[in-house]
Amino acid sequence: MQAIDSIDPNNRDVVKGFLNVVEDARIERLIKRKYPGFSHNFRRAYTRMFEQDQFGFKSRVTKPQDLSLIDRLNLRAKIGVHADIDIPLENHEQMVFAEMMRTESWDEVVDLTRRIYQMHKQPPKTNTHQNKHTVAAPNTPNDSVMGDTPNMGAGDDQQVDAPTEQGDQASQSDAPAAPVTDQAVSNASQKSQKPEDDQFISYIDLPVSIDLQSIVNPYKTFIDDFSKVDQKHNYATFKEESKRYISMLSKEFELRKAADVHSRTSIAKTGAIDPDRLHQHKFVEDIFRRNSVIREGKNHGMVMFIDWSSSMTGVIGPTIRQTMLLAMFCRSVNIPFEVFAFSDVANPSISRDDGLDKSRGKELRFGSFQLHQFLSNRMKSSEFHRAMEILLAMSNIPYLLNNKYALNSTPLYNTVASARYIVDDFRKRNNLQVVNTVILTDGDDSNGLHTYSGNGVQSGYGRGVVRDRATGAQVALDDSDGYRGRLGKMIALLKNTTQSNVVGFYLVHSSHGKSQIASLAGCRGNDDKTDAIMADFRNNKFVEINNPQFGYDAFFVIPSDKLNVELDEKHDYLNKTLTKGRIATAFLKTAQAKAVNRVLIRRFITFISK
Repeated sequence: MQAIDSIDPNNRDVVKGFLNVVEDARIERLIKRKYPGFSHNFRRAYTRMFEQDQFGFKSRVTKPQDLSLIDRLNLRAKIGVHADIDIPLENHEQMVFAEMMRTESWDEVVDLTRRIYQMHKQPPKTNTHQNKHTVAAPNTPNDSVMGDTPNMGAGDDQQVDAPTEQGDQASQSDAPAAPVTDQAVSNASQKSQKPEDDQFISYIDLPVSIDLQSIVNPYKTFIDDFSKVDQKHNYATFKEESKRYISMLSKEFELRKAADVHSRTSIAKTGAIDPDRLHQHKFVEDIFRRNSVIREGKNHGMVMFIDWSSSMTGVIGPTIRQTMLLAMFCRSVNIPFEVFAFSDVANPSISRDDGLDKSRGKELRFGSFQLHQFLSNRMKSSEFHRAMEILLAMSNIPYLLNNKYALNSTPLYNTVASARYIVDDFRKRNNLQVVNTVILTDGDDSNGLHTYSGNGVQSGYGRGVVRDRATGAQVALDDSDGYRGRLGKMIALLKNTTQSNVVGFYLVHSSHGKSQIASLAGCRGNDDKTDAIMADFRNNKFVEINNPQFGYDAFFVIPSDKLNVELDEKHDYLNKTLTKGRIATAFLKTAQAKAVNRVLIRRFITFISK
C-alpha cells in the first residue's frame, strides 16, 4: 500500500494494475532464472491464455497497437516473449520494455511503475499547438521517463496557477485507466474458480511426495508370494520360441538408433592440412582434415502400466505374454524399464490407513488402489527369470489370479496420478532424459478421485480441480469432459509435471466393434471419418487414433482377439487333426498376424527411439 500511495494515493486500483504488470515481468524472469525448465511451461500457458482470449482484446475487436502502453508492455512480456505474438512498440517504448525486463528489486519495480504511470497521464491543456505526444526517452537526466515537468510546448511561458480544489479534481479525472489486459486475466481467473449454478467444486491435491511403498507391491514380494510355482520347463520353451521375435524387435530398434545417430552427425573442419589431399591443392581449395561430430543423444526408459481389471479376463493371458516379450526386448537393448499392473485390491501385507483423515484435507487418497510391480531392470538375472516364470504360469493357470492378485476394477485416474511419482522416481534413479510411459487398458476409469476429507469426483461426473503441489500445475475437471476427457486432462497433468511421453494401447473387444472405435476417435459413427478409420482398422488390424481429448502422444487401438492369434499361432500347426485346407488357412492367418505385429511394433519403436 505504501508503494501505491507513493505513486498516486487517489487512484489506488489503477496503480495496483500498473504494479502488477511490472512485477509480473520481474518475478517470471527470476523464476525462469532459478528453474530454467519452467520456460516451456510459461510458453505453453501464455499461448493457451492467448488462444482463449483471457487477455480480453480479441473480444473487444481491438488491435494490439491501439491498446495503451501499459497493456502493450503486459502483452509483450507475456505472449510476445513466450508465444511469439507480435506486439508493436515505438522506439522509446522499446527502451521502457527493456528496462522492465531488467528489474531486479521491488524498489526498481516501484520506480519504473511511477514513470510509466506518468507517461499515461494527459498533459495539462494549454493551446491547440501543444504537442501532446512528446515524451522523453527513459535515459534522460534524473532517470525519468517524462522528466520532472511535462512538456508544455508553445505554452511554456504561461504562468502556472497554484493548485486548487477544482484543479485537484481535474487531475484526478486525467488519471490513466487501469490496464485492461491485467483486469481481463484477473476476471478470467475468478470466473474459472467460480462455481457455475452453485455446483460444488472439489479440490484434489497431489502432495509434493508420497511413500511409494504405500501403493506398490514390490517385485520381491511378488516373487515370494508364488514361491511354490514351478514353470521352469515351460519358461525355457517360451524363451527359445521368443528369441527370433526379440531379435527382430532389437534389430528394428538398433536401426532406428543408427538412423538417429546419423541425423545427429555433422562434419567439421579441423584446420589441419590432410597430407592425403595435399596433392589436390592446385585444383581444390579444401585440403583440410575433417572430423565427424556427433551431438549427444538422449537416454530413454520405459514404464508400463497394465490394466488388471475383471474385463481383461479373456485376454489377460496373451496380455501377460506380450508384456513379457516387451520386457525381454528392453533387456536386450539395455533400456531401463518397470512393469506394473494396476488394480484396487489392497495388499494385506502393507499396513496403511485408508480411512478419512481431515487433517490431510484435500490430499488425494489412494485408498485400496494397488500397483503390482512385476518386472524391473533393477532385478538380478535370477530374479528376472523367476518373475517371468511366475508370469507365464499366471497367463496359463487362471486360479493363480486370486486374493490380492485378483482382477477387479479399473482405477485408471489413480494410476495416472501415481505415475506422477513413479515416473519421476524412475527418471532420477536411472538418470534419464526421456521416459516413455505406456498404459494398456480395455476400458474407462471406474473409481474416480477422492480426498481424505471425503470429497472428490466420480469417473464420469462431478466438478473438481486437481492440483500438483510440487509444481503448481493444475487441471479442471468438468461434467462436460466425460470419462475420456477427464483422463486426457489427467494425462496432460502427468506430461506437464514429468515431461514424459505417454503412449496408450486400448484393447477393443469384438462385441463392441465399430461403435466403440468411432467413440474413441470422436466420430459420430456414420460419417466419412469413421469409414476411413474403420478401413484402416480392417486393413492393418489396428489403428492409431489422434484424438487430442485423450492427451496421449500416441494412441493405438487393437482388437483383443488379435493378441491370441499372434501368440497361439504354433498350436494350429501342432494339431494333427487339421486337414491340408485348414493348415493353409492357419498359415495365412499366422502370416497376416506377423505382418500386423511388425507394423505395430515399428510404429511403437519409432516413437520410443526418438
